[in-house]
Amino acid sequence: MLMGRATDGGLHVRAGWSRTTPVGQIGWGWDVMTAVASPGDWNGDGAADVLARDSTGALWMYKGNGHGGWLPGRTQVGWGWNVMTAIFSGHDFSGDGPSDVIARDTNGQLWLYPGNGYGGWLDRIQIGWAWQGMDLITAPGDYDNDGYGDVIARDNTGTMWLYPGNGSGGFTGARSVMDIPTPQLFG
Repeated sequence: MLMGRATDGGLHVRAGWSRTTPVGQIGWGWDVMTAVASPGDWNGDGAADVLARDSTGALWMYKGNGHGGWLPGRTQVGWGWNVMTAIFSGHDFSGDGPSDVIARDTNGQLWLYPGNGYGGWLDRIQIGWAWQGMDLITAPGDYDNDGYGDVIARDNTGTMWLYPGNGSGGFTGARSVMDIPTPQLFG
């Protein structure tokens, strides 16, 4: 599943990675949010949820209903997130079961925010530094098929890098250059 936000504020999902897969609109007015990410089932109810940051830095959870829509209301799950220049799903990057969130702050530090499986957080962990040179970052899950979540980033020269996860909230230390065009991965 691929989620994206259009310039008109529409929130769209695509069931597959192919550009020919139909796109469905699941929301409107998301242009007021400064960041949107889906960590999957954030609150443990079996349906995928969305986290969104507003202009004040508040982070909100929008609970999915499991049928391409939303349950009523939203829940604030964080504040002060306006210091983050990138927020994205880490899937289960820490290896403990629940979904996680990874974020980069204005100093280029990369932080893992482990989810508790009930819509909240465990203590954050710094997992990187000097990431300010990356203009696109994503955590696609287990990209290298070793059983652990990974991070992919593009540096400001256009080079794509794979950062293999170690299954316990960090990296193996063996990053590698990827031979894949950016649009194929980031759309």
